[in-house]
Amino acid sequence: MSIVEMSVSGGIMILVTAVLRLIAGDRFPRRGYVALWTAAILRLLIPFKIASPVSFYGLLSRTAIKVETPDAVAVEETSAGIPIWTVIWLVGMAVTGIVFAVSYIRCIRAFRVSTPLENEYIKDWLSTIHIRRRVTVRALPGLRTPLTYGLLRPVILLPEDAEGWDAERLDMVLCHEFTHIRRFDSVLKKLSVLALCVHWWNPAVWLMAALLDRDMELACDGAVVDQFGPECRAQYARLLIDLKAPRTGIPLVTGFGKNVTERRVRGVMGYKRATKLNIALSAVLTIAIMTFFTTTSSPNPHNNVPLEPGAVKITSQNISLREDYDGENRGNSSSDRKDAIIFNRDSVGISAASSAETKYYWR
Repeated sequence: MSIVEMSVSGGIMILVTAVLRLIAGDRFPRRGYVALWTAAILRLLIPFKIASPVSFYGLLSRTAIKVETPDAVAVEETSAGIPIWTVIWLVGMAVTGIVFAVSYIRCIRAFRVSTPLENEYIKDWLSTIHIRRRVTVRALPGLRTPLTYGLLRPVILLPEDAEGWDAERLDMVLCHEFTHIRRFDSVLKKLSVLALCVHWWNPAVWLMAALLDRDMELACDGAVVDQFGPECRAQYARLLIDLKAPRTGIPLVTGFGKNVTERRVRGVMGYKRATKLNIALSAVLTIAIMTFFTTTSSPNPHNNVPLEPGAVKITSQNISLREDYDGENRGNSSSDRKDAIIFNRDSVGISAASSAETKYYWR
């Protein structure tokens, strides 16, 4: 798949998820939205087509005409050089990547001044979590809201005054941040940044990055309420307000408080644990959307007709061709022509021994 095809198909998946988000709202599990955003990111980054008998693009391509001319394309690329649009895309990708990289490096350097938070309560909490990766909890002076960074050795950063927090407040914050670690949200954020760098010109990808960040935070808020029970909702909502902070500008870390605190508070106060039926229906809908909008149509076995070397394959249900011959080929009988037209059941193969002398028209 070309970059444009990947961007268009990924953009359609993003718009479908955004529309579902508007219609379903909190009735659809936030983890389901995160799964759909993940599918959109993979569609934006993986240049391979996945065939499926049920595909949105298969329905669109039933009346389309596809012409495969690899030899002609290769000659065009080598003779014409790099197109200007490719240069613009590469420059934009490099600039976007540099901006994100500089921002991340500056933040990581700032995090190095943090100090380990090793009171007895933190040590007890670390001994109760079950994860192979080594998790550390540190305090950073000047930090207003907790956040998590790192993949192999994740670090939970807390404000400097966190050592004086009560046990329940600290439990909720650590539960939220540990949920990010357990679900590998930092990996997903890095993939979303990579998609932004590759598809920097697509506004739908920027929309996806913003909504993904919100849905990951709301999903972790739901995990906190699930663990501590619905009676903790008011206290947890007050905690969100107390730890409210403006947008950090750090694209590759997961934070506790964002500038969408009001939306998160409403989500916490209205949160209800999903029933098994709701989870099952949401899973079916998620899989159906992912299959329908991220796959392509299955190849038709009748189209796998062997052609001679150098042949051009044109696939369509209805196609008409006209041949114009120049010079000595004009008026020759079909047996004397250097070009033979081979008709098969579902495809037309044109074996051109002297393609430079023949022009092909299709509509």
